[in-house]
Amino acid sequence: MRVCKSLSIEGCKVTVLALHDEGLEEQEELDGYHIHRIKVVSKSLSKQPIIHILKYVEFLFKAIFEINKIRPHIIHGHDPNGLFIAWLAKKLWKSRLIYDSHEYWPGAVHQTGRYKSIFKFGVEIEKYCIKKADKVITVNTSIAELIGKIYTLEDVVVIRNIPEKATAIQIDMNNIKFPPCEFNIIYTGNVEEGRGIKHIISAMAAIRDEIGLVIVGRDSLYKKKMKSFSRSLKLQDRIYFLPAVSPNEIVSLCRVAQAGIASIRNVCESYYLSLPNKIFEYIHAGIPVLVNNLPEMAALVKNQKIGLCFDINTVSSIVDTIHQMYEDTEHYNQFCKNAVTASQTLNWECEQKQLLQLYKGLVSA
Repeated sequence: MRVCKSLSIEGCKVTVLALHDEGLEEQEELDGYHIHRIKVVSKSLSKQPIIHILKYVEFLFKAIFEINKIRPHIIHGHDPNGLFIAWLAKKLWKSRLIYDSHEYWPGAVHQTGRYKSIFKFGVEIEKYCIKKADKVITVNTSIAELIGKIYTLEDVVVIRNIPEKATAIQIDMNNIKFPPCEFNIIYTGNVEEGRGIKHIISAMAAIRDEIGLVIVGRDSLYKKKMKSFSRSLKLQDRIYFLPAVSPNEIVSLCRVAQAGIASIRNVCESYYLSLPNKIFEYIHAGIPVLVNNLPEMAALVKNQKIGLCFDINTVSSIVDTIHQMYEDTEHYNQFCKNAVTASQTLNWECEQKQLLQLYKGLVSA
């Protein structure tokens, strides 16, 4: 969304091709760019791997049909599924190709999941098509170095997933309730395995009653399991689960909390090297950040002096770190000030400069 908005402001005519889902418009205008959500008839079929391939093939042909109408000068493909379609467009219409990788796919958690055969095939697609890209983008330095090394690429551009400068968007708090605690910690994002959520809930049983936890994210089977787990520990009065909110409301919601937490676990190489967008949302909310001690997250927190790190696999480390954040008022206040300072440079307005420079280079080449 931020990429499209920035390019539109610069005068580009931007069209997004995406998968249609229930409750969404097929055609939509947003911030100067056009979204076309493609309906896939086979989407309602079973979730067997072979059926997933059928769904993708249907989407691919329909996407190519739409791209033929546009004949874009530049096509921006996200992750391996978007990369293959973008590569076809380059072959057919000589479009310049940008590959935008949102994680380290050869080391992604999907490689060990139910659909690992599909994702392994996706990595093979990436391996072949990435060398055909005119430019490659990814989300942080560690992943950029790995992609460059395994695919022998000289220039992988880092454009981090950072929010725009926060504006005072009012949200209706009448339907949003936080625990009646003095100090509430917020988690935003997907509520799935590998995110350390169960570990944090377990630690809450040993954490002072004055401290609450708010988990914000769209509904999932795992979220339901975590609600049950929280009730089994009799923590429902201090742990609240909230539905996802729109992207432009998330920073305002985080401001209601006293700290933000990013507890992702080292379950795969991509997670180990991740730098989640939620950390930057907490920064823009002006609240301190608590993170699992993984390289990219820990480096940002320590360099900016905006919070504390813990070991997600050790309950005592989680408990002690949260208590330290709560009890050390002097450092807490300094973390808040540092977060506000960091938001002045860690924002999309600064980050987009590399994106625009990259596009201008392709247009003038």
